[in-house]
Order: sequence, then structure tokens, then C-alpha cells
Amino acid sequence: RHFYPYWGDLAVDWDARLRPQLQTALDAATTREAHLEAPRAIVADVQDGHGSVSDVVFPPLGMLPFKFRIVGERLVATGSGDASVPVGSVVTALDGVSAKERIAKEMRLASGTSQWRQTRAENALLLCKRDTTPKLSIEPPNGGPREVSLPCARPVAMVRETRPDTIAELEPG
Repeated sequence: RHFYPYWGDLAVDWDARLRPQLQTALDAATTREAHLEAPRAIVADVQDGHGSVSDVVFPPLGMLPFKFRIVGERLVATGSGDASVPVGSVVTALDGVSAKERIAKEMRLASGTSQWRQTRAENALLLCKRDTTPKLSIEPPNGGPREVSLPCARPVAMVRETRPDTIAELEPG
């Protein structure tokens, strides 16, 4: 209340939202993940891209070897460090949960503009518990739908999107 510079710009009645959010946090006592989601929802209400919540005690996180983009309501691999998920593959589910549901959840729990929430969701969907093997349901650009299991490891280097040179002929003519 005393240090937030955007109160005049924000269209949220914070006093009206705080008590229900605190009740939700109290009711979320079933799992550590639910406890983490409660303050994330509170920070998301502030609509400030600087705000975030993390759990330093939660199991160590790793990353999937990809770069994702949300295109419409689809999760598309735009960079890949694993041949089993080629660039252009559409990820339809992560560990049995539809990509559409996961995107909606991460967007709801991120704070900031819609574009920043989308970027945060793309990055959050790459995170996984280190030393596990998440299953992804994918629709590769060539071939039928399939499931792949990939190791979740500490990233050695960030996967980059595959892009043409700055000046390039994409195809003849």
C-alpha cells in the first residue's frame, strides 16, 4: 500500500481483493504447489510485470530442451535441442495435462501485461522438476501425433529459436 507506485493506474480494488485472496491462500493448505499458487494469484492481481513469487525450497528445477511460443492457443516448439521434438511441433499435453489448460493456468498466475504474461507462461512451461522425465504429447510437422519422454536437466545453454540469417532468401524467387 505504501510503496506501490501504480495505485492510480490500476483498475483493481485491492482492498476488496485482498481478503478473498488471503482466504484462498488459507484454504490452499493441501499441497506446497497450492501454497505457491495462492501468493502468485495475489501478485497477478497487481498487474505489474515486476512482481513474481518463487519457492526457494521447492525441488530443484530444470528445463526442457526447447524454446516454446504460444501461437493462438497452441504451444509450438520454435527451437529444439532434442531431435524427437522438431521445430514446428505443436505440444498438445505436458504430463497428461492439456497444453491449453497449462497455458491458461500460467497466464492467470503471471503478473503484467497480456504480452508479458504470455512470455512468462512460455518460460514457465519449460520448467520441470530436475531429474524427472516429463511426457509430452506432440504433433510434429511431419508425421502423426506421438508421445515423447524427455529428461529434465539443468540447462547447459538456452535453446535458441531457429531463424534465417538477417538477410536471406527463404526460397528461390
